[in-house]
Amino acid sequence: MKNYHLSLFICFVLLVVSCGTKKNTQPSIAISGITTRSIDGSNVGNFDSDDWTNESNWPDFIQDKFNFSDSFNYYFTSHSSTFSTLICFPNPCSSNCYLNIESLNQTIMKYILVDETTLVYQSGTIKLLPGLNYIQLYFPDSQYPRNKLYRLYYAMYDQDKNIYYKGHGDIMKSPK
Repeated sequence: MKNYHLSLFICFVLLVVSCGTKKNTQPSIAISGITTRSIDGSNVGNFDSDDWTNESNWPDFIQDKFNFSDSFNYYFTSHSSTFSTLICFPNPCSSNCYLNIESLNQTIMKYILVDETTLVYQSGTIKLLPGLNYIQLYFPDSQYPRNKLYRLYYAMYDQDKNIYYKGHGDIMKSPK
């Protein structure tokens, strides 16, 4: 009888432990640094080698954030394009910065701007035309704390709405 009670007690303890509260943790990312650029786009300091390049893999929790809809017609988009320029300046920025993207063909770009907790601050869809494209991003003080790092994830889409080019770049909201 003692063994029966002991076995019953052990089963009860295991059941309580296995059904305990589970933490619902938000995935996070490590933002390592920025490529420092002046107001005219010149590299003036730090260079972060993994910024503003093509990446093969993203974490699933980032990829899932690109599932927002848009009203763009992808039919007139090329199957792919090449990009001879992809920079962000000035970086750090005070209230706005510019993406400078030179594309060989017309394409659709989606982007999200997140912090290290992967909270989405901005998202959008842009049609890139052949040639040089300037895209302005705003960082108002009321929404973006100063001296903080943000990550811009971007993805280029083909006519079938498949990603063929993706990457990220880090942006800093300047301390003053």
